[in-house]
Amino acid sequence: MNTMLRTRVGTAVAVGLCLLAAARLSAADHESNLRKKFGVSPGGKLVVEADRGSIEVTAKGEETVDIQVFREVTRASAAKAEEVFAAHEITFEQEGSQVVVRAKYKKEWQGWRVWGPNLQVRYQIAVPKQFNLDLKTAGGSITLPDLTGDARARTAGGSIKSGAIDGQVWAATAGGNIHVVGATKSIEVDTAGGSIQVGHAGGSVTAETSGGSITITKAREQIRAKTAGGGIRIEEAGAGVKADTAGGSIAINKAVGKVAARTAAGGIEIGEAAAAVDATTSGGSVNVTLIGPLADDCRLETVAGDVTLKVPANLSADLDAKAVGGRVTTDLPVTVQGEQKQSSLQGKLGEGGKLLKLRTSGGSIHLQSR
Repeated sequence: MNTMLRTRVGTAVAVGLCLLAAARLSAADHESNLRKKFGVSPGGKLVVEADRGSIEVTAKGEETVDIQVFREVTRASAAKAEEVFAAHEITFEQEGSQVVVRAKYKKEWQGWRVWGPNLQVRYQIAVPKQFNLDLKTAGGSITLPDLTGDARARTAGGSIKSGAIDGQVWAATAGGNIHVVGATKSIEVDTAGGSIQVGHAGGSVTAETSGGSITITKAREQIRAKTAGGGIRIEEAGAGVKADTAGGSIAINKAVGKVAARTAAGGIEIGEAAAAVDATTSGGSVNVTLIGPLADDCRLETVAGDVTLKVPANLSADLDAKAVGGRVTTDLPVTVQGEQKQSSLQGKLGEGGKLLKLRTSGGSIHLQSR
């Protein structure tokens, strides 16, 4: 490389570095924050409809709704940032004890580019301890406090965390985890991609995810849990349980009502079932303990694994057990019907009654007294 060419290259590099430094200086971060405070009565309602940004709500003893909106623009000059802030409209309305916050962009705003300005928004809101919430954001996490009132939370992308709610909880996200400490009424949660964790519910629990595990501590009423990919664990249900997963194990510690459990790949274990059980898996063992008489038929079935059923010694039921590739064993007296084989057993327990149907295609069946 000759001297003139080296000089030109060095000059070009120097100019480029200067331009980059200038661009960085002109594209500094810029803030424009807002704050509004409204006097309200306990039992009112907060409604947030945000086009983007996380929402964090706290509960305080004051009878006010205190709203802080933090906005920051990056990758923009001061002038361009002012255009962004002006195009991002946030309105605050109050009618009685209901406060409504709405955020959207003006229709005529055309300033967005892939490498253009980036607006980040964050909401911090304090409400009375007795208040209702209806929150929605098109992108960001939502955090709810312990409070008295019904709570609704929706986000198109982010996690949802809720404290103990003295009321009903409904939460949905298109991508993120959901964690609800508890509620005195029903809990309904739905995520398109993430795990779900629910504490205590005074009503029913409905939990559904397209990809993640589900854990529920306790519900006074029925539990419905469904996931397309993950395990399901339920500690206690005060009524029936419907648990369905396309890929994972199912574990239920205690259920008062009828249990329906299905998995395409995983084991099923039910510690105490006070009513009938319908449990099927395509890949795993099934272990169930019945603690009461059967009001309905009971079916336990697996394609690859053992089936172990423990029942009260005085249970009356009709038994139909078949193990392809394994044996059927029992320590209970059975009045055998038909031909007795190692791989099958049909007959009556006690005086007979509802059907106990046990099936496995790749293991053994064990019927035991609890």
